[in-house]
Amino acid sequence: NTLIDNSSDTLKMDSVLIKCFADDKFREIMIATGYWDLPGMVVVYDELKAFLEKENTKLRLIIGKEPMVRLYQQNEPLLRDDFPGQYLKTDLTADYQKVVDLLLKYCTPESENSKFQIRIYGQGEVEQFLHAKCYIFKGPEDAIGLIGSSNFTQKGLEDNAELNYLETDGLRVSSTQVAVANTKSHLKWFNEKWEQSVPWNKIFLEEVLKPSPIGKKVIEEKVAPEQLKELTPYEVYIKFLQT
Repeated sequence: NTLIDNSSDTLKMDSVLIKCFADDKFREIMIATGYWDLPGMVVVYDELKAFLEKENTKLRLIIGKEPMVRLYQQNEPLLRDDFPGQYLKTDLTADYQKVVDLLLKYCTPESENSKFQIRIYGQGEVEQFLHAKCYIFKGPEDAIGLIGSSNFTQKGLEDNAELNYLETDGLRVSSTQVAVANTKSHLKWFNEKWEQSVPWNKIFLEEVLKPSPIGKKVIEEKVAPEQLKELTPYEVYIKFLQT
């Protein structure tokens, strides 16, 4: 079926994405979404992990705007609950911990060399909110594209009443040559938005993921016991002043 609307198990967006993630013929995944959350990644975790573990694969993600309000930008920090605060600034369940572990492994500060690349649209030359949702799965000889209303969030993939169109004609999805002026394939549209976006890997890692309670927990569990150091009261006090 070419229309995916979350109305039944076979027509849920997550079912389609899981099949595409697991398809060995695809080596690159491109996602443009207005909003993105960790619960959405839990939905496709096993297939996404297997995809990233393969050689010569990568995922490029464009999100509408930077999904956070930093502490110094908040007038009343304790009263605000901006994304990703509800997911990353509180203690999370084990399901989220495995996603954070995956991101820390494959999302590296050097965006161009990272297997998981994130960019923010609307902060560079083009100041515009990205409201589009597009999912592209591309291989050497074939491609699949989905466009519609589903954000890369748990609600968008499973629960909301959505409507997405599945295009299985690889030429329509990935062609870079057009016979008529001002026409675009899925891939051409995505690459245009990618070039207009700002790399966000480093900020996401250093200012969102690693300082979060779940990020700290994952990092600490990777440190060998002999590398851990007990802080003195003075060091705790200095750290308190810094933060």
